[in-house]
Amino acid sequence: MKNLPMVLSSMGRIFGLAGQRGNYLGDKASQNGRLTPPTKRHNILPYWEQKMRLVGRGKLLTLSKHNEVAAQWVSNWIAAIGDAHWKRPADVVKQFPRAIQQDEKTFLFPVGPRLAEVHLLITFAYGVALVTTIRMLNAANED
Repeated sequence: MKNLPMVLSSMGRIFGLAGQRGNYLGDKASQNGRLTPPTKRHNILPYWEQKMRLVGRGKLLTLSKHNEVAAQWVSNWIAAIGDAHWKRPADVVKQFPRAIQQDEKTFLFPVGPRLAEVHLLITFAYGVALVTTIRMLNAANED
């Protein structure tokens, strides 16, 4: 039981649930080692109910500045990923039928009519999606 605060603190860092002092629920230990009630509650969900976290949004800025179609696609795509609850690769392809699965964790998302490709690396266990690269395709198609 002595290591319980350390274990909870580590879990909080892994799942992004750390409180003000890095504790799992924002609890503070008193001098005799007992935990006092938390100062504020956090929404703690099991990993299968957590929404995806998108990392690498900055890379999408160059794509959204390309034209209006790309800007609308980026906006909609970020919103859809933020609401996703993907557990396995089949869930990604089910939500985005045009997505191309390259391997178990890597997906390619075509943008507009041959405008660009967004490469996404997904860790399903942690609920994190990382934008690895954005490849601009035939720029001569632009009107």
